[in-house]
Amino acid sequence: MDYIKGVNLGEYLKDPKIQREKKLSKIAEIFRNNFDRHSKSLESKDLNLVHSDPNTDNILITSEGFFYIDFEHYSKNLPLFDMVCKEIATFCRRAVRDIGPDCVDDVVRNMIGEYKKNDKLLWRIIELTAGRPFQLIHRFRDSRKKKASPGEITKYDIADALKRML
Repeated sequence: MDYIKGVNLGEYLKDPKIQREKKLSKIAEIFRNNFDRHSKSLESKDLNLVHSDPNTDNILITSEGFFYIDFEHYSKNLPLFDMVCKEIATFCRRAVRDIGPDCVDDVVRNMIGEYKKNDKLLWRIIELTAGRPFQLIHRFRDSRKKKASPGEITKYDIADALKRML
């Protein structure tokens, strides 16, 4: 394994010296790359192209671009399409968390900009979150989580923003 000198995406997004527009541009670039990878995964039915832990610490930013690390096989027993949707939504949520809760719409807009070519993925993200049974209970738990941790970004924040913008 080679050593890659750089900073992880989480550190980059949290850095107050980096302009918000530059951060959003980097997120758009990563969404673009992810869309291409996800398209290949769905076309070839290759589970190995889905990142099982799409957090911002698993992407390294270097002067040459960015690199994914800790790319392991997805262990959940879900359909490939749903696994892709979960990766997209989780990455989006974690990027928003790192930049700040006031940028939910900006990050989701970047996601939509890249994934509109296959908007079935976007609608499925909404369905996986807001279409689960017992929504009243899930929403209640979500509001308790946000009350205990102000500024927390949940899957409902992403799904609700997506639904509002589509």
